[in-house]
Amino acid sequence: MKTDPNKKMMDLFDSMRNSQRAEPRPQLKEEIRQKIMMLTDETVIPISQWRYMAAAAAVLLVLNLSVFVTSLRSNAADQGVLNSDSYAEQSLVSNYKLYE
Repeated sequence: MKTDPNKKMMDLFDSMRNSQRAEPRPQLKEEIRQKIMMLTDETVIPISQWRYMAAAAAVLLVLNLSVFVTSLRSNAADQGVLNSDSYAEQSLVSNYKLYE
């Protein structure tokens, strides 16, 4: 026997007709409010921590600049070596006989 899907739905709605509405416990709203207030409190960073952060940023900046300048100098030196005539005359392999 086949059951009617509309009849099942109506039976479900009829069974819920006498049920009561769910309500949260009274303390729940206050607990949620307190948690929200804890999250929105502003935190103040002390001036000493700001000094440490500024010093660390300055050290990183100096290191980055020194690496950048060093790489520029080494690239310029490499270009000078590549353009020299003595470099072109040097041979990497002096003996081309691989198998004797």
